[in-house]
Amino acid sequence: MRNSTTNNHPFLGATGDISWSLAHNGILYNDRELRKVKQLPATSIETDSYVAVQLIESQHKLDFESLRYMAEQVQGSFTFSLLDEKNNLYLVKGSNLLCFLHFKSLGLFVYASTESIMKAALRRLGFNKYASDLRVTNQYLHCLAEADEAAANVLQNMLISKKDSSEQAEPKNIQKTG
Repeated sequence: MRNSTTNNHPFLGATGDISWSLAHNGILYNDRELRKVKQLPATSIETDSYVAVQLIESQHKLDFESLRYMAEQVQGSFTFSLLDEKNNLYLVKGSNLLCFLHFKSLGLFVYASTESIMKAALRRLGFNKYASDLRVTNQYLHCLAEADEAAANVLQNMLISKKDSSEQAEPKNIQKTG
């Protein structure tokens, strides 16, 4: 029986002196084979996605070459997202859909696996303007937009309100840049 905590995304990884987390959308067909052939360490994590963490860790660094190595080893459908402790975001897109939105003035990236999921999330957050602007191109989505000042302030207030109530955070005035 699978332990629901152990087999849930995101998975934590470390290469050298940097820690990071990985999430995967899709299915990998050769994870068991890779564990044997590449002699990856035994783990209690049974999810196919975790082999991606192990492959990157086997390269002893997190960079474009180690990500390419991992992507070239796995077989199946995938989009991987990795976030390191310095807030560098890496997206590795295989055959799965990817919708990507950049709120430049906030330094915020939002992504989802499908257009419908992205639109629903944006509507739920009150960003109807951006939900209606998304368009599918060439089997996957490229959705880039810059938040206007009102949208940035709404999002900033939502993020601040989620902070621990013991913190006395002052809302920051967000200005549109560019």
